[in-house]
Amino acid sequence: EAVGLAKERSGGGHYDAFRDRLMFPILSPIGKVLGFGGRILPDTQTGSEDYTPAKYVNSPETEVYQKSRVLYGMKHSKRAIRTEREAIVVEGYADVIALWDAGVRNVVAASGTALTSKQVDALKRLDVQRLVLLFDADEAGQNAAQKGVDVALSVGLAPYAVSLPDGADPDSFVRQFGADAFRRTLVEERLDFVAFLVRRARDAGRLATPEGKAAVVRQVLATIKRRGDRIQAGEYRRRAAADLDVYETDLRRQYDGQGAPRSPRRLEPPPEVD
Repeated sequence: EAVGLAKERSGGGHYDAFRDRLMFPILSPIGKVLGFGGRILPDTQTGSEDYTPAKYVNSPETEVYQKSRVLYGMKHSKRAIRTEREAIVVEGYADVIALWDAGVRNVVAASGTALTSKQVDALKRLDVQRLVLLFDADEAGQNAAQKGVDVALSVGLAPYAVSLPDGADPDSFVRQFGADAFRRTLVEERLDFVAFLVRRARDAGRLATPEGKAAVVRQVLATIKRRGDRIQAGEYRRRAAADLDVYETDLRRQYDGQGAPRSPRRLEPPPEVD
């Protein structure tokens, strides 16, 4: 009961909190069981007209399980992550298992939550340089990816984002198209954080007005500054200028705090001659 495996019934006694579910043990990096995730089985008859069981149920926060500190799959993936110096972060348990089964081993899951600084710190201790955020293409998934970009930059990692076509998740994509197609997509669809932010802004219609475009420019430049490397900042500014269709010199002036360039002085028309 203390760790959430059993719950007290209102009429007395207890019941199994994970009944009729496929269990995913959540392990520490050294293999200790911290908690569980449970997915409802397809043929479970526990619903009713006014109640549908949640697809996933997770262990509550306990003395040994703090969700913001734990990455699912870390125990098995840490060696590949250290070798590749790159970690792929996905959303769910099944995504990790499907990619591992397909031979993609440097993968962990944020377990349905936005990536936290403590989770990224755990990856950084494995000498990771790049973080690839592979979240669902829906609004919630893309918002989580954007937060992951900010968190990765705050600890000095280079974040990238990948969206799978047609709203697929890694699990369904690998089962339908195979491991080789996934690896190609991981390379061909990879966006650096500048391209990712610009694409999100364009999809949301924020580049349709001068005011909206100016706000996106400020957001992109502020994010580039968080990278903290002047050489890389120059390269990211050049990419941002191309993606946003603005002059690189204007971006550099604004990045350096000089503001927008002054408009040329308007010339008065010459007097009319009779």
